[in-house]
Amino acid sequence: MMRAFVGFLLRRRLLVLVLVVLILISGLISYGTLPKQQYPTLTPPVATVSVVWPGASAEEIARHCVKKIEKAASELDGFDETIASCFPNYGVVTVKLDANTPTRQIKTIFESLQLKIDDMRTGFSGGRHFRSGGHQRPGNRRALRGSYQR
Repeated sequence: MMRAFVGFLLRRRLLVLVLVVLILISGLISYGTLPKQQYPTLTPPVATVSVVWPGASAEEIARHCVKKIEKAASELDGFDETIASCFPNYGVVTVKLDANTPTRQIKTIFESLQLKIDDMRTGFSGGRHFRSGGHQRPGNRRALRGSYQR
């Protein structure tokens, strides 16, 4: 039975080619008409805060900036942990929320982090604040930049 079927397909190569092309076209059409809610917007519960302070040592950045950012982040709802790295002229704090934090609350929580960072900016003269639009990219990025006034 199987030998007869394979023999039939081998004799009718044009028929097999047409069937393959039809299946391919119907698959592409089906893929294009999939409902878009099948692809939810993902908001990872992670934000990165960067501090640029030209001329500062890693210890100064840790003491005057990174520790304050870590303290502000620890007060957030759903806070899990912070990971900080300090280098001469530069510091980075990664703020992680609990993995079970509801997606609809992540943006609000990071907006409150944004407000806390804006309050910290008062010590930075001439600094500029950059926001990368975290709701459009994986994660959120926040940055402080400028000369720190002691």
